[in-house]
Amino acid sequence: MTDHSIGKPALPAAAAQPTRAWRRRAFVREIFGIVLGVLIALALGAVASAIGWQIDAIDARRALALELGEILGQAQERVIARDCIEHRLDAVAAVLDQAAASGQLPPLGDLGDPPRRT
Repeated sequence: MTDHSIGKPALPAAAAQPTRAWRRRAFVREIFGIVLGVLIALALGAVASAIGWQIDAIDARRALALELGEILGQAQERVIARDCIEHRLDAVAAVLDQAAASGQLPPLGDLGDPPRRT
């Protein structure tokens, strides 16, 4: 027996007071509705958390890829500049050896700096 206008079970027609069994069923329905609502909320929270972690992982991968690309580019630049730097250091060493032998340091001007990266 249900009262279609309200959507809740109607009281038994034979009794004006609800029976103990009817009250128990109504209580169990209420508890079930609350538990089901909490479980749905927990499941949605877990899904949202998982999606958030996936977004964080994608952002981290993107940042790592950018940094790795920068590091590889700088390493390639250092490999290319290595011969030039070695040649310049050999020239400075020769000038210093000559200065040590003669006792005088000739004017060199700006020695320059190797490329710096941070």
